[in-house]
Amino acid sequence: MASTGNMRSVCLSHNTLCSTGFELVLKTLPMHCLTHLQLSAVCRGPSDQPAMEILTKLLTQGDCPLTHLNLAGNGLTDHNVLLLASDFS
Repeated sequence: MASTGNMRSVCLSHNTLCSTGFELVLKTLPMHCLTHLQLSAVCRGPSDQPAMEILTKLLTQGDCPLTHLNLAGNGLTDHNVLLLASDFS
């Protein structure tokens, strides 16, 4: 994804990225211009937790205009959601 340019929306839902792929994708996305991110059902289940720490860090650093985030179907726990939400309160 070297030339992502002004990409505003990304949908990778229902692609089995697993936690490692989830992290790698997040690190390559142009978070400075992304407004919609669809990552539902990309992990295999409760034992394959998405890298919420990485997501939280990327969303809270610098200028991130993200307005829509879909993480449904990834087996998120209350702890995962609280971690993400606490950085936006």
